[in-house]
Amino acid sequence: MYLSQLRVKGFRRLNDAEFTFQDGLNVIVGENNSGKTAIVDAIRTVLNYRRFDVDDLYVENGEPAASTSIEAIFDGTDVDDQAAFIHALIPGTDRPKDYRIRIAVDATLKNDELERKPSLGFGSTSGSYYDVLTRQRLDYLQALRDPYGPEGLRAGRQSKLYHLMRRTTSEAERAHLEGIASAANERMQATDPIARATNIVNTNLDLMSGLAYAMTANLNFVEPDFNRLAAQLEGSSDGLNVGMMGLGSGNMVYISTVLGDMTNANDVKDKRYRALIIEEPEAHLHPQRQILLLRFLEEQIEKRDRALQIFVTTHSPILASQAAMKNLLPLIDTKVTKNGATVTRTISKPVDTGKTTREATRIKQYLDATRSELFFARHLILVEGDAERLLLPQLARTWNDEDLERRGVTIVSAAGLNFLVFLPFINSEVLNIKVAILTDSDKPRADDGEELSESDYVKRLKAAVKNDANLDVFVADQTFEYELALPKENREFVLEAIRTVRPRKGPEFAREHAETGKEFAANFYREFFGNGSTSKAEFAMELSLLLKDKKGFSVPDYVVKAFKWILPPELAPKIAPGAHPVNG
Repeated sequence: MYLSQLRVKGFRRLNDAEFTFQDGLNVIVGENNSGKTAIVDAIRTVLNYRRFDVDDLYVENGEPAASTSIEAIFDGTDVDDQAAFIHALIPGTDRPKDYRIRIAVDATLKNDELERKPSLGFGSTSGSYYDVLTRQRLDYLQALRDPYGPEGLRAGRQSKLYHLMRRTTSEAERAHLEGIASAANERMQATDPIARATNIVNTNLDLMSGLAYAMTANLNFVEPDFNRLAAQLEGSSDGLNVGMMGLGSGNMVYISTVLGDMTNANDVKDKRYRALIIEEPEAHLHPQRQILLLRFLEEQIEKRDRALQIFVTTHSPILASQAAMKNLLPLIDTKVTKNGATVTRTISKPVDTGKTTREATRIKQYLDATRSELFFARHLILVEGDAERLLLPQLARTWNDEDLERRGVTIVSAAGLNFLVFLPFINSEVLNIKVAILTDSDKPRADDGEELSESDYVKRLKAAVKNDANLDVFVADQTFEYELALPKENREFVLEAIRTVRPRKGPEFAREHAETGKEFAANFYREFFGNGSTSKAEFAMELSLLLKDKKGFSVPDYVVKAFKWILPPELAPKIAPGAHPVNG
């Protein structure tokens, strides 16, 4: 069985929220304060691993909500699950064969305290709620976890290593370890240093105690009791003990210990539902280790003998890119009308990455760490390549002194004409943010040589986004570099930039071409970029550096339209409709 749905009302920033999870690994992504920790605490609360607090109430206009509720629905149950959670059963979608499990908890504010009321199934509030919860296990690794603290890898009865030993060791193995410790003590006591120290202590005891109160002391290496032995264990790595390891290594050992406990504990068969929550597993880990950690978690899911569900919250684009095949759950806020009023609803569900393995594989190839920034964007501009990605921030400053980063606009390269591949991730059901797609028209020519309006690809792209109010396509008349060179006032800018990139060919081209406008733009593009002889990204970088210090450059029309559309309305530039701004 696995947690398939979580419905939350009036809890933290989640006024009205519904989340769909999948069996196995769930990677919940979102920016800071998007509700990731609220989801985690909601799961922990409904499963009785944390208590409600007054601060958990949703606050609107300075007033806390009067109540809060959390409902958890479990699917994928078998006969044993249904027997263990019989009081919590509700009919599933395939009645009567299929049954789901419902566990819920409400809390109402009374006299500045929250009165908690659990329920099972169709609403039973009997004492069986707590009996049901004994059949599940949830382990939680918080974001600011301390692998070296008393509940981490240090010796003590609160440490993760102590709990791992207790839950994975049989009675016979415990007796064997105690025997080894007892024999070790005997051998230690027989050595001269220990024997000498023992004799000194006992001599002094005789003198202090006298015959009537005689006592004898032994110096043991460790008491041969299993619990004491387990409590003495401390973690180490590469010869470095606890406290000496780096935080990244400590976290890896820490996570390995907890997961080992969950998957190997002697009581694993008694727990019908097991889950592990890890907040920000990327903490203190370099990119390669982040990737390997996520792969390891996926492997543990596949190898499990009993159901194990893992929840990961992150704002790491590296983890987002690795999880993009099937495990990604972006958080989005959407506006809905309820009882005549518009309210914010928070939702999250697995991204539909395509029906076939080939489609999913294409997406995996394109969503590298850089492009996965789109999952954390407030507003998104999707461009064809690095040239646009490098130059657009400066074009925004040149156009109207706009800082795209401060406006929350993220620019992501689609690495060529691959926008359709990104549509499953950027539509309103996933991101619910404004997305401007900038593309070249790449106008084809008819058999008679006449230039047609736009390519079939651009037509398909426009058709694919036309019903999504958050997506729009902005098309260059030709190509990006052509558009940059088209205005006559831009001629000297692009020539100066190309001279730096092509120190021999650039000056030669400038001497041979005195034209401006369409003729110059066409010749400029054909000479330097039509055959791939010049790096578009390098040219864009040089032009960007020039525009920082010089004025008078005209930003291409289609780029200006994209800027106007993508920027938040309250921050929109004060420019007359249809105007073609020239900075300077």
